[in-house]
Amino acid sequence: MLLIAGGVGITPMRALFETIDVPGERLTLLYRVSSAKDVVFRNELDDIARQRGARVIYVIGPSSEPANALTAETISRMIPNLRHHDVYLCASSRLSSAIRLAFEEAGLPHRQLHEEVFSF
Repeated sequence: MLLIAGGVGITPMRALFETIDVPGERLTLLYRVSSAKDVVFRNELDDIARQRGARVIYVIGPSSEPANALTAETISRMIPNLRHHDVYLCASSRLSSAIRLAFEEAGLPHRQLHEEVFSF
C-alpha cells in the first residue's frame, strides 16, 4: 500500500497511515512538499512509521529540480514493484495530474489508484 500526500493532503493521509489495516512492512507514505517549512506532522509521522514498521519518504524542494519531480522513473525507484501497490493519493489537482501521468507511464493499473483532489 502506498499513500501519497501533497502539501495539506497530509491531513487525511496521516490518519490513514496510523490506522489502515495493512502490515507495516507493506505500507509506505510518500509526502511531497515544496520546502522544509511546509512539512507538518513530521515527528508524528516518523513515530507512526517506527511503531508500525512502515516507511515514510519525504520529497522536499521545488519540483523543477529533477530529484524532486515525481515522475514514473523517480517513483519507481522509490517504490519497487509499484505495479503491485494499491495507491491512495491526496494532493492538489496539479500534483495529482502529474502523478497520474507518472503512474500511467509506470504501468500502474488504473483500478489501483484511489484519489482525492483538493483545490482552493
